[in-house]
Amino acid sequence: MKHSNLTKTSINLLPLPVNNNQILHPDPAQDGHYIRVTKDGARAHVCDKNTKAGRIRITLGPAGTDVLTTAQARKQTQIALGLIAQGYTSEQIRDRLARAGDRTPSSALLFGELLKKYLTERRHKLGERTRTDYQRLADTYLAGWLQRPVELLNDEDVVIEKFTSISAPSQANYTFRLVRLLFNFARSIRNDEGKPIVTNNAVAVLSQRRIWHDQKPSRKVIKLAALKAWWDAVQQLQEVDTPRADGGRFTAGGTSLNSNVDAARDFLAFLLLTGLRRNEAATLKWETVDLPAKMLTITKTKNYEAHVLPLSDYLYDMLMRRHAAIPKGEKGTLRASYVFPSEEGPLKGIQKQLDKVIALSGVTFSAQTLRRTFGTIAEGRDIPYLALKRLLNHKAQDVTGGSYTVIDVERLREPMQKITDFILSHVGERPAARVVKIRAAKDKA
Repeated sequence: MKHSNLTKTSINLLPLPVNNNQILHPDPAQDGHYIRVTKDGARAHVCDKNTKAGRIRITLGPAGTDVLTTAQARKQTQIALGLIAQGYTSEQIRDRLARAGDRTPSSALLFGELLKKYLTERRHKLGERTRTDYQRLADTYLAGWLQRPVELLNDEDVVIEKFTSISAPSQANYTFRLVRLLFNFARSIRNDEGKPIVTNNAVAVLSQRRIWHDQKPSRKVIKLAALKAWWDAVQQLQEVDTPRADGGRFTAGGTSLNSNVDAARDFLAFLLLTGLRRNEAATLKWETVDLPAKMLTITKTKNYEAHVLPLSDYLYDMLMRRHAAIPKGEKGTLRASYVFPSEEGPLKGIQKQLDKVIALSGVTFSAQTLRRTFGTIAEGRDIPYLALKRLLNHKAQDVTGGSYTVIDVERLREPMQKITDFILSHVGERPAARVVKIRAAKDKA
């Protein structure tokens, strides 16, 4: 670098690295200050210093833009070097620099604002649970980012440091899938000059350097040998196991079919016999259940396509029973609109019942375990591949399955009944199918 006057133009003309992912161009006017250029063309002001404890690198902000001028970056470098000499960690130094204020332009979009903007604009495509999970991840693992500019966070070193600071591997992966999504979303947002506030996604470095945690998908199912114990434990749930959530309103006429415990009991059996995801079943409304036609429709699904399922005889009887048990005084209320209700709407707050089933049966499970068990049993009943995909509402990946083959819901009724028959016979709810030997006819003399 020949000139100490680092202007926007000269910074943007700095060459890209040839053999590495990034290159540091030193600033001759300020020790410890560098312009880092990545192979993707991203440029940033950094403070870099070798110490006895190891190398410390602090990303100060984007270079070649108005977000952080060279003069501001040099001043921040001087502050950072002083803090390094005092033994501060890189995270502590970043916090101190962030509080200094002069590196954050008033027009900068903060990370918390970006999250709010995303959740607002995509609200029609995000389920309530997804929105809640995203906000929880941000509040738990990215709390220190919420009041910082997106431009300063979209940096490889910042991403790596924050990712490696999250001790739980699954939560680190989940959190930074959200960060990657938000940074991609930020590429569509323009600043006052009409330019994107970010032009690259720094989370890509986690793939480039293979930093993501390895996670094998869970394959846990309820084994057939344990299925009866699990089913019996579900049926043994009693009102005394947990406080009522309905205030005792549903005991009139000697029935408690819509109590919280009964809802949980039917809900768990329903999950096993339909293979639905937990939220799909918990938010199922009577308006999407067609009892005369013996079918139901899940309108909000993971792949955004309506999922229509026929009801087996057991499921039909269950829903008829639950519908008939709705007290007349509750009809038309929010609570009564859900098939599996709790006090103020869809089913929730049943952890005590789940713990009780686990304790009674010795089977540790989740809603996803029940879905996998349904799919495994279905596959073992020789159900055609496309029918199985349709039952689980999975998109067929091949051209024939995805574009040309349409399976009518009535063609799923027999496979659905076959799965129910197998499960109920296995848990002792109905007799197992008899195997009849067919003797070969003797030749006539």
